[in-house]
Amino acid sequence: MVQSLPPETKSESPFVMLDRVLRQMRDCKTVQELVDLSIHYISSAFEAPLVWIAFYDAEQHQLVGQGGATLQPNCSLLTKTLSLEPGQILEQVAIEQRPIAVPDVPQELRMGIWQKEADNLGIVGCLLIPIRYKQQCLGVLMMGSQLWGGSASDEEMAVLGIVIGQLASSLQVMEEKLRQQQQKQADIPLVALGTAMRNFESMDDRVQAAIAQIQAFVEAQRVQVFWLDRERNEFGIRWSSRQSTGKLGNGPVFTARELEPAFAALVEGQLVVVGGAGLSGRIPINARTLKELGCRSIMLAPVLFEGELLGFISVESSHLRSWTEAEQTMVLGATQLIALAAPLESLEATLGVIERDRLLTSQVAQTVYGQTDWNHSLHQIAEQLCTRLDASACLMLQTATNVEGYQVRVAYSQDRKLTFPKLFRKLSGRDLEDLLCGDMAVAADSYPEDLRLTVWQEEFEQAAVRSVLAARTTPTQFSPEQDLEKVDPEGIVLVVNAHSRGWHREDRQLLSLVAHQVGVVFRQWRTEEGAAEQLHLFEKLCSAIEEFGQAQSADELYDLATTHLAQLFSAPLTAAISWPSSLPSGKKANRTATLKSLRQKEEEYQLPSPTPAIVVERDALIQWCLQSTDPLLLDTEDLHSSSRQWLQAPHLGRIMAIATDNRQRPYLPSLLLIVGDSPLREWSVVEQQVFYSFKSALDSNLMRAIAQQTLLYRCEELTELNWYKHRQLALASLSLSHQIKRLVKAIPDEKGAQWRTMEEVVRGLVEIPKDLKSVGREYWHRVPDRTTILGATLLRRVLRRVGPLVQQRKLWPRVHGEAKLSIAGHAARLEIVLVELIAAIAKRSENGSNLEIWAQGEQNC
Repeated sequence: MVQSLPPETKSESPFVMLDRVLRQMRDCKTVQELVDLSIHYISSAFEAPLVWIAFYDAEQHQLVGQGGATLQPNCSLLTKTLSLEPGQILEQVAIEQRPIAVPDVPQELRMGIWQKEADNLGIVGCLLIPIRYKQQCLGVLMMGSQLWGGSASDEEMAVLGIVIGQLASSLQVMEEKLRQQQQKQADIPLVALGTAMRNFESMDDRVQAAIAQIQAFVEAQRVQVFWLDRERNEFGIRWSSRQSTGKLGNGPVFTARELEPAFAALVEGQLVVVGGAGLSGRIPINARTLKELGCRSIMLAPVLFEGELLGFISVESSHLRSWTEAEQTMVLGATQLIALAAPLESLEATLGVIERDRLLTSQVAQTVYGQTDWNHSLHQIAEQLCTRLDASACLMLQTATNVEGYQVRVAYSQDRKLTFPKLFRKLSGRDLEDLLCGDMAVAADSYPEDLRLTVWQEEFEQAAVRSVLAARTTPTQFSPEQDLEKVDPEGIVLVVNAHSRGWHREDRQLLSLVAHQVGVVFRQWRTEEGAAEQLHLFEKLCSAIEEFGQAQSADELYDLATTHLAQLFSAPLTAAISWPSSLPSGKKANRTATLKSLRQKEEEYQLPSPTPAIVVERDALIQWCLQSTDPLLLDTEDLHSSSRQWLQAPHLGRIMAIATDNRQRPYLPSLLLIVGDSPLREWSVVEQQVFYSFKSALDSNLMRAIAQQTLLYRCEELTELNWYKHRQLALASLSLSHQIKRLVKAIPDEKGAQWRTMEEVVRGLVEIPKDLKSVGREYWHRVPDRTTILGATLLRRVLRRVGPLVQQRKLWPRVHGEAKLSIAGHAARLEIVLVELIAAIAKRSENGSNLEIWAQGEQNC
């Protein structure tokens, strides 16, 4: 490009000239002086026909001309502002921050306005160099040439780099000094404000002084202080830069919900800013709020004391503007001073409240520990809380023992129209965490919008509750990392209002303290009730066991079991199911259970009728119970379809079941006991232990009853067998004695007759061992023996045996009917029966009467 003058033609060398210029640039006081010196040096050192310097405005994306040197005087283009368009070479230099050579400017369309002015200025080629400082583009240097091409030698680029680098460095230094001079310092006015506020006696004077200081420092259109009215639970204007009254103004009023999402940031102690970009600030404010305040730029600073939001300062401007860091610091500092001064206004009132709270807690302690009627004591405490907190009602809830949820122990209401249910649902999730993990009571100023205790919306809806304060009765504070679902809060004290209202920190602390004292009563109450419940359960268990001992059959025991289970647990459904412990040998079919006894108090708990078949091996409930030694607590929703076929009812929700497996004692049936209730029912550990003991007692008595029935049956058989044997032995003995007597008497003088008698006697003696042999075979039970005997023979033997009795009664026996009648059966047993029968008839007959015996037809015995 343009060549510099030879050293010998100049008065001084280029390096001396460069050193002098650099020192002059470092000593420049103004930007224009620095630019003029740079232009003069570059145009002189390089004899360039065009030198132009422009600063880059990144916000507006444009180049602002600062001047230059041309062959034509008064060139207006040197000080113009040029907007950068996409694709232009000047934009490329500013964005990419690298030098670009343009060989032919008049022919280069991307040069914009410089393309048209190149001919007028006599420029053909040019070199564009960015002026940058630490990766930031501050501007562009343009050097034109009358020759085609825009390149420069390495030496020239080095010299230009040194000059442009010094230019950028000096510009940055000047900008920093200017920024520091223009920046406001917030520490001095804050110190002055803090000193002044110590001299004021009233809160109004302190706040007005802070507003005046903010107004003077920030130069805002309006500064207002919005204060929280806890009775209405809304923010209204209390102080303003345009009013002197200390009362709430007639300006806009906001609730916490209307300020969202800015309200959440204020509670966290953050400064809410809407600046020059409008609603795109760091923390957005809804357009309705800005419209109500009549501003376009705003700063909201929270007034916080001990984590509680008392109000906020609103610094407003009707036009879009940016808020500097110093202004934001000033507003935050003034806000903190107001927050520190705020407690002084209500110090006396707070001391009075503390004294009243002390008296209240003292009265509560005396009431709790001094009276034996705890129900009356808790009602007195609830009444005192309602009076102190100006609440509509006070409820005291305790964890229910037999259902899921919290039962209402005490319900005191100043408005008789307020009605509450007897049972509140169980808390879970975030509600339970808020209650157990906080150090103070949980407050919902505007229920249910505050998203606290939302699970109780249904319970509070009928009473139209709009504000709630709740505290746990246990003093233990838990950690969110614990499994809170297994934690029992023991009890909850609720204070409710029929309209939205704010709860002070003192209110929350007071309720927590009173709730802890109420917890002492609840724990003692639960201990006594638990002892009474256990005594009652064991009394009922003893009564059931006593009745079990009187039962004579298994069916009677099943009925007693379901009846006593219903009484023990006050359950609407009880059932006893039994099945054989094992199948007969050789059978592989599945066992079928039978519903032995069922008690259903209500129609909503009626099981399907007829009962579907219950296959033991396929029923999930029976198998689960057989695998567990303890009672199982199950929801009906968790049951398998195989069990729901026979165990389902409209209101049945939870069951407690236990089984007895008697496979080791196959003579006893296996058993399943079921107690059913609503989905909210819960069984305590004591009830489960009683249920297990009940099952054990039933097992023992079932074994006793079945063994007793078996023994009675066997005793009857043995008695019958014993009678038969004794009769057989007696008759055999009698027959033997008779035959021997005959043998003795029958010895005749003549030998022939003696032998005939002896033969007859021996024949009779031969029959006796036969009878005794049959008795020996029937050692434990009767043995069936089927023989055929002629009726005449049987009757002859019978009449021979009853002959002495017949002769004694002088009866005349006669046999009628078929003489050749055949009888099939146990001849000896039938003979004994007939002997007994004829003997009984003979004893009842008159002396000398006839004994008629009829034999007819063929009978099988």
